[in-house]
Amino acid sequence: MRSDLPRVLWTLAALLLAGFLVHQLASVLFVFAAGAMLAYVCAPMVAGIQRRGLPRWLGVTLVLVLVVLAVAGLLLILIPLVVSQIGALVDEVPRLVEWCRSRLVPLARGVLGVELPVDAERMRAMAAAAMRDGGALVQRLLPSITSGGVALVSLLGTLFLLPILLVYFLLDWERMSSAVMSLVPRRHIGPVTRLLREIDGVLGAFLRGQFLVMLGLSVFYGAGLALMGLDSALSVGIITGMLAFVPYVGFSLGLLLGSFAAVLQFHTLAGVLGVWAVFVVGQVIEGYALTPWLVGDRVGLHPLWVLFAVLAGGALLGFLGVLLAVPAAAVVAVLARHVRRRYLDSALYLS
Repeated sequence: MRSDLPRVLWTLAALLLAGFLVHQLASVLFVFAAGAMLAYVCAPMVAGIQRRGLPRWLGVTLVLVLVVLAVAGLLLILIPLVVSQIGALVDEVPRLVEWCRSRLVPLARGVLGVELPVDAERMRAMAAAAMRDGGALVQRLLPSITSGGVALVSLLGTLFLLPILLVYFLLDWERMSSAVMSLVPRRHIGPVTRLLREIDGVLGAFLRGQFLVMLGLSVFYGAGLALMGLDSALSVGIITGMLAFVPYVGFSLGLLLGSFAAVLQFHTLAGVLGVWAVFVVGQVIEGYALTPWLVGDRVGLHPLWVLFAVLAGGALLGFLGVLLAVPAAAVVAVLARHVRRRYLDSALYLS
């Protein structure tokens, strides 16, 4: 036991040093982790193209073009919708004030016995003050942004570097995998290979299934809200579906945005209830049809475990932690199952 103490201390010191470096370099590692995750998702497509007899560089090029077109198309859809919705919100504020005065105030007075103060002039003054404060804030921030430009340059650098990293990761994916496996001690190569295959199966099934769930929810919410007559149906549907990878966050944010948009547009309780009905049906479809069918119980990642991993990763490492939360959760889940099986077969449990 005493002879193993130096090895344990060195291992702990190495882990502490690695954790410190990851924390300090989180902003730099984020783009590399994003490139590696994107390459992991796209690698099967490249392998499929390569199996058809085409060179790997051509498969990488085709996948890169597909990814760029998908991201650009999503931005071209969302940005104009968000801008138009902001303009519509500004136009609807006077009518919303009048609706509150004519409908909400009498309802609160008759049902709850509460007198709600709705002063249009006061609300306009508050809005003007908020606009002035916002403008002053922008004026204070503008010199630092234009003089240093660190955040802007970092963002542009990330957007420019991510496709380059994706290309390099995809081109060298098999070589890097072989190099990592060559470092594993030969007597452990079998168990490690089986463990990595199980992790790859869990993580790959989860990511592919979750992507299909996000796509299906985006289509359902967009179409359902459009049938309800909501003008911002497409933007609310896409935002709700794309954020569905974090359990309950996409649904909660989409319900909030959809309800707010329904109040501004319809000014009636029936319109809001129609939007709520779409989200209730969508939640039922997600929980009892899409997720069991596309993700499945065999993945073994409970939504609460994923939610905890995302929140914990964000608290520890920011955006890098959020990005690595699901892969880390998959690895921990597989390792926990292996530890549980070994414990159930051990003499400690059977005695």
